[in-house]
Amino acid sequence: MPPLVEPSSCLVRLAGRWGRARRDWLAPRVSPRDAIRLTRSYATQLAHRLPLLYTVVIFNILVLATSFWHLAPRALTVLVPAGLICGLVSRAAYWMPTAVARRPTSLLARDLRRLDWIGPIAALACTLWVLALYPYGDPARHNLVHYMTAVTCFSGILGLGQAPGTALRMAVVTMVPATLSLLYHLPPSWTAVCAVQIVVTLILLLVTRGYHADFVALELSRQALDDQERKSARLALDMQQQAGIDALTGVSSRRAILARLETMLCDAERPSPWLALVDLDGFKNVNDSFGHAAGDLVLRTVCRRIVAFDEVEACGRLGGDEFALLLDGSRERGEVHDILTRLAGAVAEPVPYEAFSLSVAASIGLRLTERGSVSECLERADEALYKAKRETRGSVVEFSPSDERALRERAAVTQLFSAADLKSRIGVAYQPIVDYDASRTVAFEALARWSTAYGEAMSPDTFIPLAESTGRISELTEIVLARALCDFPAWRHGARLSINLSAQDILKEDAAAWLAAIVAASEAPAAAITFEITETALLADIRRAAANLEALRKLGFEIALDDFGTGQSSLSHVHRLPIDQVKLDRSFASELETSRTGRAVAATVLAMTRQLQVSCSIEGIETASQAIAARTLGFRLMQGYHFGRPLEAEAALGSLLRAA
Repeated sequence: MPPLVEPSSCLVRLAGRWGRARRDWLAPRVSPRDAIRLTRSYATQLAHRLPLLYTVVIFNILVLATSFWHLAPRALTVLVPAGLICGLVSRAAYWMPTAVARRPTSLLARDLRRLDWIGPIAALACTLWVLALYPYGDPARHNLVHYMTAVTCFSGILGLGQAPGTALRMAVVTMVPATLSLLYHLPPSWTAVCAVQIVVTLILLLVTRGYHADFVALELSRQALDDQERKSARLALDMQQQAGIDALTGVSSRRAILARLETMLCDAERPSPWLALVDLDGFKNVNDSFGHAAGDLVLRTVCRRIVAFDEVEACGRLGGDEFALLLDGSRERGEVHDILTRLAGAVAEPVPYEAFSLSVAASIGLRLTERGSVSECLERADEALYKAKRETRGSVVEFSPSDERALRERAAVTQLFSAADLKSRIGVAYQPIVDYDASRTVAFEALARWSTAYGEAMSPDTFIPLAESTGRISELTEIVLARALCDFPAWRHGARLSINLSAQDILKEDAAAWLAAIVAASEAPAAAITFEITETALLADIRRAAANLEALRKLGFEIALDDFGTGQSSLSHVHRLPIDQVKLDRSFASELETSRTGRAVAATVLAMTRQLQVSCSIEGIETASQAIAARTLGFRLMQGYHFGRPLEAEAALGSLLRAA
């Protein structure tokens, strides 16, 4: 197994020094090769201790300089301390963990080698300065000098746990002069103090040696485990490569192409590759119309045409009719676009099948990858592919800086919502639903409002999908329902309260019991509550949804089908679902005055609901003329800004009281 770090000349010299250090009673036995591999670990451990050690020394210097301020010359209380502090601050900054993490291993080896003499020189300079101050002090300050010297020495030994040789030299240049000074200036009774200092110093050196030996053993064990994991990873990679071919098309499998992309992203010696995601427009029609045999033939033919382009370095099938292509990252943008345009043209060539000619087109999303993760690259290329499929069949679209900004904004909002305390950030507003003929409000729809911790209000079109994607939609529903029932008892004033439910809410196994428990806690009558659901929310499992809706109706709740007519509507669904009201989507309100087709559809929906004996309302009425047009068709129940914008609970209750 090769070493983790390639040995340079300085590393070899360092290894030799550590090899000779085996004769030192302080150093554990470490082979030259292991010493090279331990270089970064040594430096990392020291980086978490040396800045703290320098801070202790700087503090002690300031204390001593202040104590001798009026006794010693300014050279000893200002100039020398200032020089020492500047040097110590620069060394502390040099050994900050963030700075150490950025240095190459060869430079760290030099730093460790220099530490052998920089540390003792710094300690000797501080000791000589302290001894120069000593004659100017009184007995109390003499005691302070001895105390500070001992504290600094002990701190240095502990702080240099990963450099035991440096710790020994520092202890010698600190304790020997300090002990001799102590014996010279103080009476013989202080001999015991000297003995204690020496014994404590030796004990700390022994503890440091033991700690260092344990660290070396643990680190070598960790590296051995890493080596074993690398062997296992290589073995797994070999197995993946053997199984890395897509059986149908002969190109790389999803796992293999993503592994190839990751390898190219990690290769610092070459530019990051271009990643292109290819999706076949019209492939589903081929499968549905001609069968899977025809679809398989199209996939194999498309792959042969893609592989025929020498500029494509790798091609893999991600699944279904989607492929990933890798191109050399050093190619110019225009050249890559030209290659992919020609490739899209080749893919679009007809594929003969029996007596037919099958045709598909290639929409391509392009991204020049960066040194990021595979998932990030795929996400951005997929965003470009989505734009390509929206724009023109068979087009090539590159992920742009504006797309990056939009993606980051969505990610930031998602993160904000995921971490938000919904109870404190969610508000509820209430929009009236009126009976046009009676000119009175018959119900209020509770609408969720979310503001971030920075006070920024978010549109429901933004945060409702976030709540669904982050799995917090049921939590949001519970908060809105409980708060609406508590703050807005509309039933006490002759009006109903309408609450929106999501697909996740209505498809919960215990949906009826869960919602009924929330309502019962507020002592609100079930007959005064309407639950609104969209038809798209029912498509995932319409049988379970219908069963849960029926259970809610049996408990006394009313069910309304919201946003009817938005493109997912099905008369069979309306017939099968246990509903009490249909709410025609707001998009029809704007067409009542201008579109004969829109009026005809609205009238048809109204007639259908009368036949089914359910009520019908229309949303989005914003002008008096729209209201008149709706009433002319036969609508009585209406909702929209013309009748009132969403209000806070107090204002909405006030409007009910005034109407009464």
